[in-house]
Amino acid sequence: MLDHLFSSADRLYVHSEAEMKLPTVNTTIPIDPSTVMRIPPGAGESFYMEGVENTMVVSGFDDHYEPLYGSSLASLDEDRIPSIHDLANSVASFIATLLINEETHVAVSTELLDDLLHCFAIDGQCGVIERTLGLKENVITSSLSWHRAEG
Repeated sequence: MLDHLFSSADRLYVHSEAEMKLPTVNTTIPIDPSTVMRIPPGAGESFYMEGVENTMVVSGFDDHYEPLYGSSLASLDEDRIPSIHDLANSVASFIATLLINEETHVAVSTELLDDLLHCFAIDGQCGVIERTLGLKENVITSSLSWHRAEG
């Protein structure tokens, strides 16, 4: 699970209920075990309570959890996009390394990531997603009414 990734721009933490051996991955944004051995409140905790073993939550906080209301993308602006690229590449590399049990590095498509961020958090422009999905131009963009209210 990924949760509150934007709480910290310089370090991420892995939370779990039991001590887990985590892979060492040299990423732009370090990903360390949390100093607190528990899963924070949220979807990860629900999965764990329902019996999903080895549940892990990667987040931007270590031992101090604060619930965020609304989207964690709510305060995103153009200045944060480069750090989001680093975050996406670091998390993708960590997950890939965990899955194949060998250090690997993954590069997330910056074009697609930029479009996702613009579409859902910045200005409601979704051109790459529309083209990728084979949709008519502006079909998603025109359906997002929140961006019209701002401009």
